[in-house]
Amino acid sequence: MAGGQVLDGAAVEVTWTASDPDPGDTLSYMIQYSPDGGQTWMVAAQNVTGNSFAVDSSNLVASSQARFRVWASDGMNSAFDDS
Repeated sequence: MAGGQVLDGAAVEVTWTASDPDPGDTLSYMIQYSPDGGQTWMVAAQNVTGNSFAVDSSNLVASSQARFRVWASDGMNSAFDDS
């Protein structure tokens, strides 16, 4: 998600791209949600594989300042990016 979208429906599709310079490492992801512009974060999904996940919107607090964060991990190193 690039930001600025109006979200509605039963699920929010969060997508991302990631890579690992070490050959053979499998990446797993954790998705977090912040209803307050990044002040606080809650886990929306963890141990995700692939490059997208449908987050159940009934578990999300409505907000005009909401953000998603995706953490990528190869089991040793991790990094994240926010929407």
